[in-house]
Amino acid sequence: MCCCLSTNMKNIFSLILSVIAINGYAQINPTDSVLKNATLKEVLINGGEKDKSTEAFNFYRSSKISSTEDILSRIEGVNLIKRGPFGMEPTLRSYSAGQLNITINGMRMYGACTDKMDPVSSYVEPGNLSTLQVNQGAGQSLMNSTIGGSINFELKEAQINCHKPVLLNAHSQYSSINNALNTGFNLNLSGAKVATRISATYRNAQNYYGGNHTLVKYSSYEKLNTSLGIAAQLNANNTLLADVITDQGLNIGYPALPMDVSSAKAFITSITHRKVFKSNKASFIETKLYYNTITHLMDDTKRPETIIHMDMPGWSNTLGFYSKLQLVKNKHQLQARLDGHQAYTKADMTMYHNTGNMYMQTLPGNDLNNIGGAIQYQYLLTKKYSLGSSTRIDYYKQIATSKDGILQWEGFGAKVDEPLSNWLNNSSVFFTRKAQKIQTQIIAAYGSRLPSSNERLGLYLFNRADGYDYLGNFLLKPEQAWQLDIKNSFELKKVSLSSTIFYHHITNYIYSHIINGYSAMTIGARGVKTYQNIAYANLMGFEGGIKVKLKNKLNYQGNIRYTYGVLPNSVAMQQVPPLKLLNTIRYQTDSFQVQLEYQFASNQHRINPLFGEVKTPYWNTLSVRAAYLKHLKIGYIQFHAAIENILDTYYREHLDWGNIPQPGRNFILGVNYYLN
Repeated sequence: MCCCLSTNMKNIFSLILSVIAINGYAQINPTDSVLKNATLKEVLINGGEKDKSTEAFNFYRSSKISSTEDILSRIEGVNLIKRGPFGMEPTLRSYSAGQLNITINGMRMYGACTDKMDPVSSYVEPGNLSTLQVNQGAGQSLMNSTIGGSINFELKEAQINCHKPVLLNAHSQYSSINNALNTGFNLNLSGAKVATRISATYRNAQNYYGGNHTLVKYSSYEKLNTSLGIAAQLNANNTLLADVITDQGLNIGYPALPMDVSSAKAFITSITHRKVFKSNKASFIETKLYYNTITHLMDDTKRPETIIHMDMPGWSNTLGFYSKLQLVKNKHQLQARLDGHQAYTKADMTMYHNTGNMYMQTLPGNDLNNIGGAIQYQYLLTKKYSLGSSTRIDYYKQIATSKDGILQWEGFGAKVDEPLSNWLNNSSVFFTRKAQKIQTQIIAAYGSRLPSSNERLGLYLFNRADGYDYLGNFLLKPEQAWQLDIKNSFELKKVSLSSTIFYHHITNYIYSHIINGYSAMTIGARGVKTYQNIAYANLMGFEGGIKVKLKNKLNYQGNIRYTYGVLPNSVAMQQVPPLKLLNTIRYQTDSFQVQLEYQFASNQHRINPLFGEVKTPYWNTLSVRAAYLKHLKIGYIQFHAAIENILDTYYREHLDWGNIPQPGRNFILGVNYYLN
């Protein structure tokens, strides 16, 4: 069955490439060029502070050898939880999962996997991205109530440009570490008032090798991602957009977990209306209606250590809308947003045994309904000073709807078929001082977040990190956080510096504890845990960045990040990464680019053994990337190459589960072809 699906995917991809060949003449898309940065289209309502995540996105994406996860990991405050080489889970300052709000084009999505194998970021390809918007903490968060912050993957839109009716970029790349092929294209067809954008990316990777040529079993994967976008210019000020993304992954290995994924399918679609005001092009109103669905099938048939075979499928369906308004006039800047969504999630398990099969719902089918609104206002007091505030209110209602799941919870004395409602609030005030060379921003915020469905309704969900089965707690209270961020930036002609220090005090912190008297269901599990609200947790740290124009064509960019988390009784917070540094030097001309990268992470001895953590030694890696651009009679071709982890260092990052090593020395070769 899997081999048949894999062949079909390759046939589909070959057909798509044939369509490209028929459309033989195309123009260059500047935002796809290795030598130019993507353009940030939206107006930032933050007193003129530079969007550091967008700058990092543009800088690292332009190497053309960066995946979505590669780019994410280089942004200040972002780290990745790795359970395998695919579908790594983003964290912000050690916040993860339900503590974050991760969206695609502002659309809410919920993973279908109870083991978090399918974060929202796994359904986005770099070729589809316009910008990557990262907001740290609860301050200025308009999309949803949160304590950790938000990541929004803004997708490229079909471009209406009658002077360039066809824009085309095709790429192909090979990696030696896992015999991986990454190939795809982006095609934009434009008329006078209607444009269509089509893209596809196919990836196929075998098991990879860690440092010292160590084979990492169960780390192969295959996937096909396609997208279709249509833009229609109704008149000078009104645009209608329609988008569809499909993503299918097959035979995805997760070496840090006891199971892999035989299939993961996603369908994401939306329709958007945008109106720009005649009097002020920076002011607009945008309304979107969207729907997404995910089907996720875990698989243990390729694991020889499997004692009892299990099927563990999961499903997620989300229907939602939002309408947002932005007004900019003189000294006043206003953003407002109204949104809502309904999500249905469910996961079950069937164990096959000689004495009979056993069925249970590991996440009972449940409905989560939400309606919320937010407003942010900023006033420019003088040319140097501005003051602003934001607030958001959310109403949530959750209820289990599956009879089997309800009956299972009744066995524990819990009533999960009665609606549970929560009101959440996020509020912040921020002050900005912007001088000619120095800018300071102070943000004081309060945030809250809803417990995730796993935390409330999960039944015997095995956690490979600590070896326990987990039971949810339907009566968990939302987490709250009081936060203070102080940001500074300093700019000279050739040097730019930025720094952020932060302190967060979290109350009703959701934490796990062992339940005595319960037997584990997973073979080999150490026992059973559940969740409870504890009094508090404290999170603090700093982030910094530097950019230096060393010479006319030579640039340096680096960043540093450090987070310190502590629970009551001086217990270390779990999954907190150590100090990390990233340094990049790039030499770039009109046709040639070479980039040297050095990464360093210190050891992490502040661990939480109750969560199954072990100490992590320090590590450092060196990589080099290069690209060469050659103009042709029709379009141009770009060759790129890289050697990652040049010294073949054997290492793991602290957030890598199961002591699985990172990839060793990796040679990458690729080509991008643009037609005009």
